[in-house]
Amino acid sequence: MASIFIILYACNLNAQVKKEKIKGMSFLGPHDPVLEQSMIDAIDSIHAEWIAIIPEATLNRGTLKLISDHNNPNWSETKEGVTEMIRFSKASEKKVMLKPQIILDDTTQPNELLNELASYINLSYEEITDKTYGAEWRGDFAAVSEEDWIIFESSYTDYILSYAELAEALEVDLFCIGTEMRESAVQRPQYWKSLIRKVRTIYTGPIIYSANWDEYEQITFWKELDYIGTNAYYPISTAATPSVNEAFENWRRIRKKLFAVSKRFNRKVIITEYGYRSASYTGLTPWIHDNQSESPIVNNEAQANLYEAFYKAFWNEHWIAGGFGWNWIYASQRKGNTDFSVQGKPAMKVIAEYYRR
Repeated sequence: MASIFIILYACNLNAQVKKEKIKGMSFLGPHDPVLEQSMIDAIDSIHAEWIAIIPEATLNRGTLKLISDHNNPNWSETKEGVTEMIRFSKASEKKVMLKPQIILDDTTQPNELLNELASYINLSYEEITDKTYGAEWRGDFAAVSEEDWIIFESSYTDYILSYAELAEALEVDLFCIGTEMRESAVQRPQYWKSLIRKVRTIYTGPIIYSANWDEYEQITFWKELDYIGTNAYYPISTAATPSVNEAFENWRRIRKKLFAVSKRFNRKVIITEYGYRSASYTGLTPWIHDNQSESPIVNNEAQANLYEAFYKAFWNEHWIAGGFGWNWIYASQRKGNTDFSVQGKPAMKVIAEYYRR
């Protein structure tokens, strides 16, 4: 009888563990190599148990290769900085999602201008300096030839596998193989399946891909991963200050679509990024940053209401494994800011309430 009781208790405990949500925050670390324990300990105030650490590499538009790590001016996005932040997080008893991603370098040129210029002066494609053709965001980048896809994919594979090695060495809890690579992920699924197989030969933990909100339904390789990941910057309200109920109602259709994908591939969903700026109309274009806005109006209520509606829509769903709020910044923020940070704002109390449960 005793052995049966132990087995039943263990099964029950395992079921409870599986029901635990990932209560995470994306952690944006310091630019300089000065990392203090208090920077991560401060996250305890919202009861977050997970931290997403995000190294970043830059894609050279001319070569379609990723620029070497030592050229990154932000220490916390380099391998050295990321290594230290993982260690600090582990020492603080936080679980870690390692989420390397890429940005495009600043030498942008509009597609139309490039095409016109190339034909006017009879440039061959090899001589064009911007082989991303003016893509403004990583999800818009698509190579125009098989040769260029191979060049990019080779460089990207090296980048991801190097972080897979780090994730394995430091016992990272969840590894993300890509973020918002829409055109690549949709057009080149065989490459991503190959990359997943290579990652699994190095990293033994669960892996995920972080799709943009307008991309996840087109991804065909979810079955190869342990979770479905999506960044939830869906347009959710046209109001300056959305009410909780209005935003919640607007989530219903989106939630239904997400659930359909989860059911189709038999994978739980992790919201790899969710969050809002403390600004009016933040629910209209949630992906917009401060530096992309014209004279944003401070609106802490809008941010808090949208967080509340998000949790009401998703946090009790069994097929949602949890998520990572965007974002927690290593330093205290100036009062009256309109960025994504939640420190010192009403949204912080909303997060703490749901993460405490």
